[in-house]
Amino acid sequence: PAAIAVGALMVAAAIYELGPSLSPWVTPAEISNELKTSGIFAYVRHPIYGGLLLFCFGLGIVSNSANRLVLTAVLYYLLELKSELEEVNLEAKYEAYRTYKTTVTSKFLPDPRSLYQQLQQR
Repeated sequence: PAAIAVGALMVAAAIYELGPSLSPWVTPAEISNELKTSGIFAYVRHPIYGGLLLFCFGLGIVSNSANRLVLTAVLYYLLELKSELEEVNLEAKYEAYRTYKTTVTSKFLPDPRSLYQQLQQR
C-alpha cells in the first residue's frame, strides 16, 4: 500500500509542478521556456514515470499478481526508451539540462542516500 500511495503522490506532485508545461510527447511543451528543476524535480528527473512505476509495482504486490509485475517490468522498459528520447530533446531545448542531468542523477526514483543528504543540507 505504501508504494501505491507514494507513487500516486509523486505523479500528483509532478503534474502540479509542471502545470501547463506538461506534455505526453517526447518533445517539451511549446509553452514552456523554463526548465523545471525545483520541487520534486530537484530529486528525480522523471517523477511521473517513477511514480507510475512505483504505483504499478505496489498494485502488483498488493493484488499478488505476477502478471501485473511483469507488465510493470515492460512499462519500465518502455518508459526507459521514452525518457531517453525526451532527454535528447530536453538537452536540445534547454542548455542547462546537461548540468541538471549530472546534478540530479536519479532518473525515476530518488536514491535514498542522496535524498537523505539533500534533505540534511536544507
